[in-house]
Amino acid sequence: MKGIPILFLFQLTLTVICETNNLEWFWKTNFVSRALPWFLLGYVVHVFEREAVEIADIVLMISVAAGCMTALIPIVYDTAVNFSCVGVLLYSLSLFLIGVKYPKKAINKTIAFIGDNLSLNIYLSCCVWGD
Repeated sequence: MKGIPILFLFQLTLTVICETNNLEWFWKTNFVSRALPWFLLGYVVHVFEREAVEIADIVLMISVAAGCMTALIPIVYDTAVNFSCVGVLLYSLSLFLIGVKYPKKAINKTIAFIGDNLSLNIYLSCCVWGD
């Protein structure tokens, strides 16, 4: 549990270095840097679900908005360092917690179809073709 922040820091560092230097996708996409932090985070959220659900909605919504804005900064402005993955991490974590907080909330049928039936294919195609 104490290693999760280290794994996310490793993921961010590796992604920023690779994106900034235009390195190939396989340098940043591996089990340890991509999947393991999220898998362990899911486990921790499951164990501490009650505490995760107590986070205020406004905090989660502000985190989603801040993450989106942070992710867009290197895209809109030509920055020397591509740090959009920091924003992606922030809004992904916030959306993940919103999903845990409201498990029965209906979502768009198209998004539900993609998540249920196509997410593995999308993941595998990103692994083969790069992201």
